[in-house]
Amino acid sequence: MKFIKSLAGLLMLVALMIAPFALFPGCGALPPIITRLVADPAAIPVEGTTMISCEATSSSSANLTYTWSAEHGTLSSTSGNTVYWTAPSTKGSYTIVVIVSDGSQSVSNTVTVYVTDKTSPIVSTITANPTTVLTGGSSVISCEATSPYTSDLIYTWVAGGGSLSSTSGRIVTWTAPSVAGTYNITVVISDGSTSTSSTIQIVCSDPSDPIITRISSVKTTVAINKTTTLTCEATDPNGYALSYSWSASAGTLLSNLGTTVTWQAPATARTTIITCEVVNTKSATAAGTLNIVAVVPGQPVISSFTGPNTTTAGSPITVTCNATDPDDLEIFYRWTSSGGGYTSSSSNTAQWSALTGGNYTLTVEASNGGSLSATATKEVSVTVP
Repeated sequence: MKFIKSLAGLLMLVALMIAPFALFPGCGALPPIITRLVADPAAIPVEGTTMISCEATSSSSANLTYTWSAEHGTLSSTSGNTVYWTAPSTKGSYTIVVIVSDGSQSVSNTVTVYVTDKTSPIVSTITANPTTVLTGGSSVISCEATSPYTSDLIYTWVAGGGSLSSTSGRIVTWTAPSVAGTYNITVVISDGSTSTSSTIQIVCSDPSDPIITRISSVKTTVAINKTTTLTCEATDPNGYALSYSWSASAGTLLSNLGTTVTWQAPATARTTIITCEVVNTKSATAAGTLNIVAVVPGQPVISSFTGPNTTTAGSPITVTCNATDPDDLEIFYRWTSSGGGYTSSSSNTAQWSALTGGNYTLTVEASNGGSLSATATKEVSVTVP
């Protein structure tokens, strides 16, 4: 009889323990975790549109719901894990909020979209290989350009003499005419609403003149007041000795003689034409040109800052920051946090951990080496096992 009473008491205790979980299925479950929240693209012109996607996981079996809101601009929908946001007519940085819920618990996060004035595509390089050809010879010309709004740029080419293999595309071949001289080849780049142009010169020489095989710069896009190294390579069909002299339409040549010189960009943004003249001992000459773009460093744009939102004490997490520079300058990353520490960092990726529980703020700063930079933060919750 005592055994039966003990067994009944034990069964009642078990029933009391499992009752909350039966009545409230979500009891004991962790809130959802947002694993990815990205705007693509992260920078758009005024009244432009970007796609925002959110990915989340949940420890419960309940379906997740997504609720979106924005104080400015227009959302295509307020639900679903992917929405489209249309920017207002005023430039600036705007925050879009998403709340993810499993029916009993929820978590929220934000993504920032940068809205800029409509700008023309930016030409980063235009090159010809070679820059000097014989009459009837050919040169391959290529142009690199970027737009903050689209990668589908339209290239249209025009030549001031000779012939082009095509008038469209990023790369074309130019065939020199039968008359020696310096010829301009111009490309117009359009993103569908705005356009810009750039011109390169190719020298067509007689067979008895020196031949410039290559004229180059270590950097074809240079921040204002910064320097780059220029090199000219040339041959003479008759084996005569060659001398080199340089000139620039803007900026400063720290030396203007020799096969290699240093050029300092001007204090204002502009495209500079660099010219190298090669003369042999019989006074026959050849000249080659190179375009270098001097830019004012713009503010980098952070498109994403991703990594886990939760971890346990002593367990490192990997976080990644993706940023771009409007002038294609190199991006440098600096990592800080409100606690814990980074065990390693390499470029745009870092590993962080904390030995004690709590909520921590991780910060990354993306800089292009100038005075402008962009920052992003991420909240991480650390629990003690």
